[in-house]
Amino acid sequence: MVNIEDIIKDIENLSVVEANELAKKMAEKFNISLDQIQTGGNNAQQEKKKESESVSVIVKKYDPTVKIPLIKLCREITGLGLSDALKLVSTLPFEIKKDISSTEAEEIKKKITAISSGIEIEIK
Repeated sequence: MVNIEDIIKDIENLSVVEANELAKKMAEKFNISLDQIQTGGNNAQQEKKKESESVSVIVKKYDPTVKIPLIKLCREITGLGLSDALKLVSTLPFEIKKDISSTEAEEIKKKITAISSGIEIEIK
C-alpha cells in the first residue's frame, strides 16, 4: 500500500519546474483542466454569473461564398423571413441575436463557425 505522507514529502522536495511538470502530467493522466484546479472551485460561481449576463452575437466579417448558408442559418436562429434575413446579412457588422445567455451565444457561435471558420464573430 502507498504511504501518502511519503508522497507528500517527495512532492515537497520538488523544484518549481518539476512540480509544474508533475501537475501537467497528472492533469493529462486524470483528464483534469489545470484552469479548474487553479480557480479553486469558483468556476461554478463564475459560470452562474456568466449565465445571468445577457449578451449579443455579432457577425463582423464573413466570406461572400458562404452568404447563402449564413442567410439560412440566420433565418433559423432569428425566425426572420427571407428578405429580412438577406437585408440583415448584407449589412456588416450585424447583430444576429441579442439579450441571450452566454451559453446560448456560444451555441450560436458554434453553428455559425460550422459553416465556415472564416466568419468573424463577437460576443458582447
